[in-house]
Amino acid sequence: LNECKHDERVNAVALSPDGRRLITSSWDRKVQVFDLTQPRPKPHELAAFAGEVVSLAYSADGQQLLVALRDGRAVLGKSDGTGKGMAMRWQGASLTLAAFSSAGGQVVTAATDGRLRIWEPGDWAGPLESPSESSKENRTVRLSPAGSYLLTIAKYQAKIRRTEPYGAWVSLPDPRRPV
Repeated sequence: LNECKHDERVNAVALSPDGRRLITSSWDRKVQVFDLTQPRPKPHELAAFAGEVVSLAYSADGQQLLVALRDGRAVLGKSDGTGKGMAMRWQGASLTLAAFSSAGGQVVTAATDGRLRIWEPGDWAGPLESPSESSKENRTVRLSPAGSYLLTIAKYQAKIRRTEPYGAWVSLPDPRRPV
């Protein structure tokens, strides 16, 4: 087992789709990449951000990295750190989560005010959709591979809905209760 360390508390991690790289962020606001093919992986600092990183995600092909920051920004860039990243700013709330659809064609962000937004990575001018409020306590948010379904999990409740056409939220059964 490889050990990957930061000087401060780690608050977000993501494993590349091929399992060869681990990306981490910590309270020191650094984002580091570890090459897990090495017996003793040494960190490569990818970036240092002005805000606290709360979520990291690789695209399905491993070429892009999505970074969500508590200050309301989401940054999309190349996973090797080259080139300039594109930033989107959420107005009026802090981001808590960000994820790619499995196919990598869309991004979903969740904020502390309970709102979710679906974005096209190449066009950060505005969201494709701003689904109605789900929960202010979203712990997980995911898009289906084609982006046609949105799943959220908040505490003990999972909800799913169609994104095209926009459907109503459907609560999934609580696994703690017999059906």
